Amino acid sequence: MIVKKWSETKYSNKFVTSLLSVNRVLYSAFTYSNILFMHNVLMWIKSILCRRMEVKLDFNERDGTLFDITELLGLMKNVLGYQLMKSKFVAVMNLRVIHMTNFKSKFPEIPDNISFPRLEELYLQSNLNLSHIPPSVFEQMPALKVLDMSNTSIKTLPPLVSKLIKLEELHLRCCELLLELPHEIGTLRNLKVLDLEGTDLVCLPEELGELFELKCLKVSLCDADSCRKRKDLVNIIPRKTLSKLTQLEELSVDVAPQDIWFNASAKAIMEDLPNLRKLKTLKLYLPTTVLFQKLLELKWNKDELPIYQNLSNFNFIIGPHAHRFISRLPRNLEEEFLKLKKCLKFINGKDSMTTFSEALKYANALYLDCHWTIQKLSVLKLEELNELKFCLLVDCNEMQTIFDGTDFNHKVANKGDTCHSLQYLAIHYLKNLEVIWRGPGVDYCLQSLKVLALHMCPNLTTIFTQVLLGDLVNLEEIIVEDCPKIKTLVDADLTLPSLKKLSLLYLPELVSISSGLSIGPKLESIVIYDCPKLKRLPCVGECSKEVVEIHGESEWWNALEWSSSQPYTFSELDIDGDFLDELAPKYEDSLHVPDITQCQSTGKQTIRTEPSSAPPEKVLTFSRNELSRFESSDRIVKEIQDLQDLFL
Repeated sequence: MIVKKWSETKYSNKFVTSLLSVNRVLYSAFTYSNILFMHNVLMWIKSILCRRMEVKLDFNERDGTLFDITELLGLMKNVLGYQLMKSKFVAVMNLRVIHMTNFKSKFPEIPDNISFPRLEELYLQSNLNLSHIPPSVFEQMPALKVLDMSNTSIKTLPPLVSKLIKLEELHLRCCELLLELPHEIGTLRNLKVLDLEGTDLVCLPEELGELFELKCLKVSLCDADSCRKRKDLVNIIPRKTLSKLTQLEELSVDVAPQDIWFNASAKAIMEDLPNLRKLKTLKLYLPTTVLFQKLLELKWNKDELPIYQNLSNFNFIIGPHAHRFISRLPRNLEEEFLKLKKCLKFINGKDSMTTFSEALKYANALYLDCHWTIQKLSVLKLEELNELKFCLLVDCNEMQTIFDGTDFNHKVANKGDTCHSLQYLAIHYLKNLEVIWRGPGVDYCLQSLKVLALHMCPNLTTIFTQVLLGDLVNLEEIIVEDCPKIKTLVDADLTLPSLKKLSLLYLPELVSISSGLSIGPKLESIVIYDCPKLKRLPCVGECSKEVVEIHGESEWWNALEWSSSQPYTFSELDIDGDFLDELAPKYEDSLHVPDITQCQSTGKQTIRTEPSSAPPEKVLTFSRNELSRFESSDRIVKEIQDLQDLFL
């Protein structure tokens, strides 16, 4: 990047910045100590003029100085005796892409006398020190197509953003200080992606409805309620604005669930939906189940199917806000869960879930948070939920069992269609839960389940019964945490043939893992913490892995009783701080089952919503020693003359 006054700066992170490129991008991070090195850089610029290769020049020296464009041109003019420019204006002709991300110190300025007439992509994300964009900058980049200023401290977009008439993607994710968009946003007629997710706007401008080519719109209005009265706003989302965006394929509107104003806005959004016939992805918060029921009834004109059935992806959060001072879930788990494809989350529900049985048939993920009436999951006619793959239950205190065999249609169940798609089941804080399965067995039930996680169920006494174990042929991971009445995990002479990971945490009464000879032939690792009565580990038997990893406390490990030598290897857990922080990354990884994670595809064309800030894969890296092989200053004037086509 061409910067101004970056002298005498110490930096510890890898500083990657762009200078010049003929075809695509030239990444350069360099420090100058003499004119000869300046010559070497110019020699390399010349050497790639005829190549279609991206080059990374990386020179990090703690005491180095990064020259700005004025100093660089001054060297050429005064020291080398060659006047490159006849005016104070310089155009960098062939630069296509600039990456300037993660600056830890003051963000460098872009001089007013430099333009980038062919620049197409500018990535400035993750620069918290970036709080102001000079208005003239947008006049210097007339060909810009992608602009990413996510995770910065910008407060406003200058009106001259209207000069970016070729802009196709504008990313302003998580800009916490940005409250409003300028009215000039409506002049960006080629804009296809406008991503403001995590940026708490006060309102949307009416001019948004003039972006007729827009395909992806993501907005967050979580600050709207606090500013609505002070700003004297009547319509936070102007009526009929969204209905004009007929090319829209993805729409996400995020609000704070406690915002009362959104009741009216949600109705207005639903009135606009029938006009958005190309919509494939919809994320929406609905404060009441009445609004959700109305959404389920919406249809496109002359279409027999409801709109939600035509969507390839949806995320609906239904119900009033659940007030909590402490999160019930591990770090980032809820955020990851809500990214899943076709997700339904019900908050503080009181209505019978069977009312929404038709909508549940199309859901891949179900999240029940503080449902006050549901007593068991199996009342949802699970044999009909052929798409359900993920289920998360939190604070559903009327539940005493998860599955009841008497609830299943055994004519359907015996064909192997019962819960055949469910792969992930997590349970958190169900204070009255006693058993996972009750009643008669059902053949092939839960045969696809891969992950089972149980957290803080104080009355849970039984996890695996003989009726249930026979169907868990694909279960790969078990997590049991803070269930004080659990005494044994598997109380039957059966194994879990696919089990790889087992985590047992805070189980004071646990005395055995398995009463059989072996818990599973594919076991790879066991995590055990604060299980003082567990004195024996299950026999590995014919385990496919030569050594099974055990993670736990050294005091517990040394007190174990052994009947025979077992191929275990032990490593002590780092228990400084919250142990769940160590477990959380592995726990979240369980959500990413192949072919189930959220897809951003919208038909034949895929909308890019999170551009990568990483340098291209095809990169050559050269050290200072390698560059020093180039010849010295005898021909430097001639070489600079050859480079004139890079400038105007």
